[in-house]
Amino acid sequence: MDVSTYAERIFAAPRQQVFDTCLDNDNAVRFFTAYGPIPGVVGCSLRDADALAVGVRRIITTSDGVTMDEEILAYESPVLQTYRWCGPLKPPLAWLVRTGTGHWTFDEIPKGTRVRWTYTFAMTTPLVWPVVWMLSQLFRRWMARALDGLATA
Repeated sequence: MDVSTYAERIFAAPRQQVFDTCLDNDNAVRFFTAYGPIPGVVGCSLRDADALAVGVRRIITTSDGVTMDEEILAYESPVLQTYRWCGPLKPPLAWLVRTGTGHWTFDEIPKGTRVRWTYTFAMTTPLVWPVVWMLSQLFRRWMARALDGLATA
């Protein structure tokens, strides 16, 4: 059983520029900051690659001391990116979710670019659904906050 949430924002900029800004490793560190119990990203780099592509892994380090790989599952510039993190979390989050999958879409609209970021959590057991659902609502605010910051970049 999975729990999903999403955040969406309109950027007043061309799609390629928005795509590049949102997926920039340095911007992940700048704008994906800690929010309540959700750790921030303090390090983001590619593992054995020069550019994002399907199958490439990023090394993500979070403010709670976790380092994990994130595997790119789908990548089509400037249209979409899907990734899954492949690494252990620290408790108490580790007791609730096994993994998470993020999916970004970038749509051209008359005002610029609409970005929709969906996140799906695979729970450790269906018994934790109420807690994971509440956490996903907080995570949604974290995502919206990151998108707001990216819009300023």
